[in-house]
Amino acid sequence: MGSNIEGPVVDAGDGPRRLDRRTMIKGAAIAGAAAWTAPIIIDSLVSPAAAASVPGRCYGFTVSSTGASSCGAESGSTAAAPTGCSPTGWGSFAADATLLGQVNETTCGQTALTAVLTHSSTCRFTAGSSYNTANAFCSSTTPTITNTSTTSTLAFSGLFNATRTYYLVICCT
Repeated sequence: MGSNIEGPVVDAGDGPRRLDRRTMIKGAAIAGAAAWTAPIIIDSLVSPAAAASVPGRCYGFTVSSTGASSCGAESGSTAAAPTGCSPTGWGSFAADATLLGQVNETTCGQTALTAVLTHSSTCRFTAGSSYNTANAFCSSTTPTITNTSTTSTLAFSGLFNATRTYYLVICCT
């Protein structure tokens, strides 16, 4: 009692039809590869680094101090800064909410700011300036920028006791 079905089904005569061993091994290999790679692909799509910004583009944002040792929320706004106060190219920078969400201030106030960008190996702080509202001038203090494989840190220290706004730039490669 034969069958005209072509492919991996083996006719065992009068017994039930079954898969040949080669087809079963190939199917198991495909299922194993899918199970192995799916978590990696899904994780890469939902990670903050995957949501990071466009290579070759710079992003600007501000941090405002609300007291001697506290800061308010960051803003992705690149609105005009006081003359001579913003980093070079400030008006041309885009805002990026995802990238902004990866920045944390570990020290923040009127005399110092330390901001850390995490979850991105391709985006780094590149510039910054600070504005003293009480005396209406920009600080000439250049921030210290430190980069590692997974973080970028920008730090201002020793500023005058009335600094209210920090202008920060992150560029991605």
